[in-house]
Amino acid sequence: MQPPQGVVFMTIPHEIELKLRVIDEHAAKRLWKRRTLAQYQLQAHATQQLHTIYFDTTTHALTKANASLRIRIVDQAIQFITIKTSQPDVGDVSVRHEYEYPLTASQWPDQIIALLNHYGVAAHELLPIVHTITKRQIRNIVDHHSQNVAELVLDHGSIHAAGHHESFCEIEIEARQSTSPAQISQLGQLVQQHVPSMHEQMSKFSRGLRFYANYPEDPDETHARDAHIAVLLGTQRSGDEALFVPLAHHDTATNRLLSASAVQLSREYTNQTNLVSEPYWLALDNTQRAQVAQLISQVTLPNYHVYGAALDLHHQPFSEGLRLQLRYQLRRMLQREQEVLATFEAQSIHRMRVTLRKIRALLDCADGVYDGEILNQFRRGFRRMARFHGVVRDCDAFHDTAQRIFGETPIPDSIQKGIHKTRQKALTALHELITSAKHHRFLETYATFVCTSQAATITTQTSVVTALGESISQRCHELQQPLPGSFERVAESELHALRIRGKRLRYILECFPTILIPETQPALIALDALQKHLGVLQDAVVANELLADMKLLTNPDAKKILSHLRQEATQQRQQMHPIWDACTNVVFNQSIIATIHAIQ
Repeated sequence: MQPPQGVVFMTIPHEIELKLRVIDEHAAKRLWKRRTLAQYQLQAHATQQLHTIYFDTTTHALTKANASLRIRIVDQAIQFITIKTSQPDVGDVSVRHEYEYPLTASQWPDQIIALLNHYGVAAHELLPIVHTITKRQIRNIVDHHSQNVAELVLDHGSIHAAGHHESFCEIEIEARQSTSPAQISQLGQLVQQHVPSMHEQMSKFSRGLRFYANYPEDPDETHARDAHIAVLLGTQRSGDEALFVPLAHHDTATNRLLSASAVQLSREYTNQTNLVSEPYWLALDNTQRAQVAQLISQVTLPNYHVYGAALDLHHQPFSEGLRLQLRYQLRRMLQREQEVLATFEAQSIHRMRVTLRKIRALLDCADGVYDGEILNQFRRGFRRMARFHGVVRDCDAFHDTAQRIFGETPIPDSIQKGIHKTRQKALTALHELITSAKHHRFLETYATFVCTSQAATITTQTSVVTALGESISQRCHELQQPLPGSFERVAESELHALRIRGKRLRYILECFPTILIPETQPALIALDALQKHLGVLQDAVVANELLADMKLLTNPDAKKILSHLRQEATQQRQQMHPIWDACTNVVFNQSIIATIHAIQ
């Protein structure tokens, strides 16, 4: 196999190796005590402890292409990632292409990703199939010119796969520099003069595959069912990532939900209080929850941790990429809701409102992707939640404004009582909403939607990057529409609508953090300034509405507050020109264009 076009490999992609299955281990140990082998010197090398995990997809794409991918942990610390491809053997000597790179993070080397793409494999779909534990003793074979011609290895260990294991003891002779297959074969003959052994044609990975019934045509169904859990436990994946990986058997939306739920809940299941903040838990009925509990209890915990490949969200269908972000925001919303119920503290209410806005911004991106009727049902539910939280938040913001205006002087009693009464009434309504059966049913329905792959999705092959680019362009175009007049004269409702358009663009950028690049920052800074500046104008509008509800518009202290806020609003209008210019100038547009180009 030739490297994919345009990819430069930093390693020499050849492995020339002879493998011998040891019959007499005592003889092998005696050889390892020697310092010579015929005319060659045997130089000692540090013994290594190896843990090797072999990966493939549920459809066994790599195995069928005569390739293998492994991650090797050396002495419980250093990790290497390797792809090997089979080539015709030269006698008993195997000759393979080998691409190996250090692995230091979840971002796999570009060369490995390129090779996987060559096989039509998405890296995040790879699952741990076989793993080996090995004690490796090494000797360098050095000729009379002091050249290291080969590496002589004695491996003791075990192969584990599909709930089975077997021990092995074998010798490997691997070529170094320009050593030929014929020379390796000759070295093998010398070794066999000292150690009774036989040629081993199968790799450790191939021997592990034998544990699967009729692999790869009919892999073990139990293993396939538990594959998503293995992804989390072995490669630190989340249920959100597991939901993208097809099941080898019975790949239905419900079965993916069960597997992904087991992955997501495996660490939290012993702490029942955490489950109420997990979308996967809400999406399950009682029978399914029992099934997930059984999956979690029966899975065998692997004793390794490796860097799994990062989920390539950019090239997933937008329907599923958007659903992933909706799950993330729902998880945050459920956590915020528990915080609100616990204290009804001002900051908790504020954080909840921000999360609700982000969910609604994402739902706006879903038009034409998901069923319109279902989207409208969810929009109504979240608008209802936002309305109840909004009244409480407005009271808190108005209290802070009044405190700022009156300074060291306490807020007048009439104002203080009005705020307290209005807030308590809103809190009672909010508490009734959050604890109602109707609200819980709404959250269950929404959780099922965001956690079930393809649920209610209109067929679309549009990728995340394409759809996001279009959405960002559209939001930017909407934001930069000319206002019907100068900032000093334009209606408050127009400025409020402008603030909302700015939030919609900002939240789309922030809700997909993987697309953000340094060049995005000027746009985010400008949008944040716009939102805060226009927020001061909106504070005056909200204050007037609250005081009207409290029937205090004629109150002298209330008039003082409104007069102060109107003056501030007038000043803000006069200062809006540079703020608005920062959202429409060349720097802003270049920032948006750079972001769109980067994600595409």
